[in-house]
Amino acid sequence: MLLKRCLILARGGRIFNRVIEMCATCNYRFDMSKMIQLRHVLDALHRQLKARAALSGLPVSEYLIREVRKLAERPTPDEMQERLRRRDPY
Repeated sequence: MLLKRCLILARGGRIFNRVIEMCATCNYRFDMSKMIQLRHVLDALHRQLKARAALSGLPVSEYLIREVRKLAERPTPDEMQERLRRRDPY
């Protein structure tokens, strides 16, 4: 769908209609991947992660995405407690 926005500009008493195609601008934000930035990473930790990424044959960013995905798929302790609480007793 082509999204257009009309601007009316007044210059010297004359009115100009301008059509600006906003499709690319509006949809660009949907195509952008999200970024997570970690600060204050100790040198030793960075070296360890870099070494593990190299052993896996991945760049550090891809290695971290893989590891974060694994972490996100695991239930948190609170989620696990809730699951256990809802289970039927034997």
